[in-house]
Amino acid sequence: LSIREANNDTLGLSASLNNIGVVYETSENYEKALEFYLKALENKKLIGNKYSIAISLNNIGLSLRKLGEFDKALGYHLEALKLNLELNNKVGLSLTYSNLGLIYKESGKLDEALEYTKKSLELREELQDKQGISIQRLILGTLYRELGEYSNAGEEHAKSIEIAKNMKFKPILKDNYFELALLYKEEKDYKKALEYFEKYSGLRDSLMNEEKSKKIIALQTKYETEKNLSRIQGLELERQTTLRNFLLVIFGLILVSIGLVYSRGKVKARALKTIKETEEFNTALISQLPEYVLVHKEGKIVYTNSLMSEALGFEPEELKGRSVYDFLDQKYVELVKQKYLKRIQGEELEDYEVEIIHKNGQKRFVIVKASVINFKNEQSVLAVLIDISERKKNEVELLKAKEEAEESNRLKSEFLAQMSHEIRSPINTILNFTYLIKDEIELNKLEAMMPAYESIQSASTRVIRTIDLILNMSQLQIGSYEISLKEFDLYKDSIYPIYGEVKSKASDKGIKLTVNKNADNTILVADEYSVSQIFVNLIENAIKYTKHGSVTVDINRDDKSRLVVEVKDTGIGISDNYLSRLFEPFTQEEQGYTREYEGTGLGLALVKRYCELNNAEINVSSSKGKGTVFKVIFS
Repeated sequence: LSIREANNDTLGLSASLNNIGVVYETSENYEKALEFYLKALENKKLIGNKYSIAISLNNIGLSLRKLGEFDKALGYHLEALKLNLELNNKVGLSLTYSNLGLIYKESGKLDEALEYTKKSLELREELQDKQGISIQRLILGTLYRELGEYSNAGEEHAKSIEIAKNMKFKPILKDNYFELALLYKEEKDYKKALEYFEKYSGLRDSLMNEEKSKKIIALQTKYETEKNLSRIQGLELERQTTLRNFLLVIFGLILVSIGLVYSRGKVKARALKTIKETEEFNTALISQLPEYVLVHKEGKIVYTNSLMSEALGFEPEELKGRSVYDFLDQKYVELVKQKYLKRIQGEELEDYEVEIIHKNGQKRFVIVKASVINFKNEQSVLAVLIDISERKKNEVELLKAKEEAEESNRLKSEFLAQMSHEIRSPINTILNFTYLIKDEIELNKLEAMMPAYESIQSASTRVIRTIDLILNMSQLQIGSYEISLKEFDLYKDSIYPIYGEVKSKASDKGIKLTVNKNADNTILVADEYSVSQIFVNLIENAIKYTKHGSVTVDINRDDKSRLVVEVKDTGIGISDNYLSRLFEPFTQEEQGYTREYEGTGLGLALVKRYCELNNAEINVSSSKGKGTVFKVIFS
């Protein structure tokens, strides 16, 4: 940069300023990156190269976004967009669209973010940019999840993962696993959430360990380079010494010989000191690594760090010269030999698992990460072993817990099915015979018997209703309820049939029951049974807790085109103290046998759970003695 400033090299100056900005951006010092990107832009504007200006505009926008200045960042990206459109620069456009998508995403404007991310994806597919395609699909999956479109999110992540696996884009694969864990967590599918979080954690740890191995190899390479440099310096110094001695031949052959011997000894001592210091440094560094490390040549151990020695139960000196195969479970010996042969032939190999054996017989599972290196001027293999014994143990325990949970769920489901059959069957028999009793009463005009009949029918219906509520809640609690999404008409297929079933009950109490369909389109994609149960409970509760007046059901669409159903009554209302506990199972505002209204306290708890299943929101407002309004909003 200094040289180009001195030479007034405007073009070169722009490149240097931009490169410094990149260095600061890579080290996450975005304020300094912004400073140099702005200077680069000033120089590029003097040159007038629009392609180059567009790159700087995008760089500035990225730095501003990282600093949280979204409005400023948006201005620079839009300016870059205008230039790239003018130039028809597809590569620049794909980058700018992506940056705009990220700006809008972080600003909470998800619809705009979705639009620009899709545009970026379209261009990257046209350019056959595999990495770019995988990244954009990852971003799309994240956006769809934040918008609540879980199906679309899952599809995008699956496509991103397929490309990332084929092209071995491990960081992109890791981020996809993390996003899928969040997705399934939001969908309350905790098994899949755990599965993908474990995949994410495993890949994250793998990438971190790869980085550690690369650092070790880099240190070893540095050691070799310094060693070779020491040799070169020695030869150069020797050449200079020889030349000087020839010039000083007049001072005598004896003096030249002494000088030559002294110079050679000094160079050799310096080279040996450099090599020794480098070896000591590398050995000290490796000894501090939090993993097992060993170096072997043709299967014979030449070095181990202290952790490796402890894991095998020997002192480091005792292990030197021993075969690595002595400390392996026999079933892995052939595998390790094959891996060794392929590795020294130059093949790139994936990490793999083996079991190592302590001298007391205890076994440990490890992941092997290995590379071919020069160790003390000989071709050797550096192996970093990561202990995963605890993880393996946890996996076994998790699998056992999963199997136990599945068995428990199966037994619970069988119990519930049996209970349903054993209780419903006799109650249904009683109900069927009560109709015969009713016919007999009406035929023989035994009006005095009618209250007895009505009591039997009411009690039997109440038992059936209670069993239905308990079984439904049990299914939800143990996760055995299977949601079935389909398209149906909320008014025609759900609410109107309920109105037909309960209008006589409302009429008997002198309550005016009204359903108002204020929306032309009442089509909904949801689980029809659970949606119907929401409104069965809400409408029956409204009638139950209203002594006189009216119950009104209004069906509307709000300003976001969402279906909204309000169930209003002029009943007894709910106290402010009880509102916070309204949706808790087995609770009622009035408790004890002397309460005025019967019930299990499960109805509204089920309503809340069914709303969650269908991604619906439920709100309630009430005033004691004046009535209640329940509002259900479908997303």
